[in-house]
Formats: sequence, C-alpha cells, structure tokens
Amino acid sequence: MSAPSEPFAPQAGRADGASGIRERVAGVLLRTTGRAAPGPDDDLEPLGMDSMARLELLAALEEEFGVELTEDLIQEFRTVNRIARVVRDALLLPARDGE
Repeated sequence: MSAPSEPFAPQAGRADGASGIRERVAGVLLRTTGRAAPGPDDDLEPLGMDSMARLELLAALEEEFGVELTEDLIQEFRTVNRIARVVRDALLLPARDGE
C-alpha cells in the first residue's frame, strides 16, 4: 500500500516546460478552489470539483495561459497532470487567423 500523496503546491520561479505548466495549473487550482491540489495524479473530486467548479477552473485557465478551451474539455479535469496536458496541447495548437 502506498503512502498518501502530499498536496501538490506550485513552487515559485518555475514557469517553463511541462513541469512549469503543471505548477501553474496547480496555482490556478489553488486560487479557484482555495485548496492545494493533492498529488499531480490524484483525483480532484475531494476538492469539490463538480461541473460548476470545473467551468470556473476552465475560465481561470484561459485567463492564466491565454488559450481558448472548450467546455467539452472539462471532462479531462480529473487530475493536475491531465489538466496540464489539456493546457499544453492548447498552447501547441497553431494560431488560426480568420476563425
């Protein structure tokens, strides 16, 4: 049996690469829910991540990262790592002019 994960809190000064995205997501989650996330792969349901909370998180992520995320992505908002992947993918999408 493994030990429970420690809360995942962002560290100051990290804003690059996948770990930087994950830490920024954890920071947005902390600001949105008022609670630090569990470990990066732990379920966020205990934080009260219902559909309304996920929509609030979606809006906060769009503001934080300057990306556009669709509501159908909230089903992926289960762990910090899964959210970070959604954001990373959105950041990697080429800009679409005229759409």
